[in-house]
Amino acid sequence: MGLLTGWPGSLSLTSQSMPGLPYGIGGPYFWSFVSFSGGMHLFTQYLELRQLRKNRETKMPDEVKALGVEEKTFLDAQVYQKDRRCFSMACSWVNFAFSKFCLISVNPAMWKFAVGMCGAENECKCTLLWMFLTSWIEKPVNV
Repeated sequence: MGLLTGWPGSLSLTSQSMPGLPYGIGGPYFWSFVSFSGGMHLFTQYLELRQLRKNRETKMPDEVKALGVEEKTFLDAQVYQKDRRCFSMACSWVNFAFSKFCLISVNPAMWKFAVGMCGAENECKCTLLWMFLTSWIEKPVNV
């Protein structure tokens, strides 16, 4: 009996405190990952909003004037960067939502399908089929 005896069991949360998710998903590592990835996404969106605020400025900084950039060129670049950043932020939110949806429902469903097709004793075949299926499911969003 070592120091870690009963350690994983002591971390598990009871089913009464967890929301009902399909396929028995949950546990502290799952929720830690979801929390961490959500926090990182919110932080990057905060940084994107700060940069978007700078892209909305119409007054040319003195440093840019010193480079000899024309006012019209600067304003055109600002409009382009603002539009690009807004589209990028919208894409990021869609990708984030889709990745969490896949994590919770699509990946476990594809694993059950792969096990049903290959048999539970063929772990390598199940894993390869699961990877193939999930890569094709994610293709439309990744384009």
